[in-house]
Amino acid sequence: MIRCPLDQKFRKSERLRLKREFDRLKKSGKVVRYEDLILIYDENSLGFNRLGVTVRRGFGKSYRRNKFKRYVREIFRKNKCKLKKGYDLLIMPKVDMGKYFEEMRYDDFEVKLFELFRKANLVVK
Repeated sequence: MIRCPLDQKFRKSERLRLKREFDRLKKSGKVVRYEDLILIYDENSLGFNRLGVTVRRGFGKSYRRNKFKRYVREIFRKNKCKLKKGYDLLIMPKVDMGKYFEEMRYDDFEVKLFELFRKANLVVK
């Protein structure tokens, strides 16, 4: 098992921020689903991964949507050395997930998110 250094940061350069980046990814990216999570990914030429998270209003109130985004970003930050390099990643929950996300533990969510990465074949062996 790969151990990541503790001083990992989630830098601005590792974020998808522009609308055109999200649109390009939605248009030409590969889609993988696992339970109530959706991952859209595509290769980039940067040599490192970039992450974007979108959550629809139907997911729940703002505190619930923000909690989902915080969880995803933190899991990505702590484990980015375990993922293959050079991809743009967009993670979205299905709206139905909002009903039970409130009670979900961080550890359970981390396992679910990593299973999504495994299914997309993005985890380093």
